[in-house]
Amino acid sequence: MPLLQTVRNELPEVMVYLQESSGTILNDKLLSGQLDMAVLYERSPVAGIISQPLLKEDLYLVRYPRLSGAKR
Repeated sequence: MPLLQTVRNELPEVMVYLQESSGTILNDKLLSGQLDMAVLYERSPVAGIISQPLLKEDLYLVRYPRLSGAKR
């Protein structure tokens, strides 16, 4: 991962661990002190956790033309 390697090179004193999980589990780990921060796909307000948007992402449906609903 280029970004992770850059962080390691530029900030060697910072320990970065990546963990993939559901938003609920990550929120629980934040509240219990097991994580310092998380990046979530959806914001779900949780007492004791501050969230802020990082970016707005455009998503696209990519498909074969024959799947457009037209008769074959």
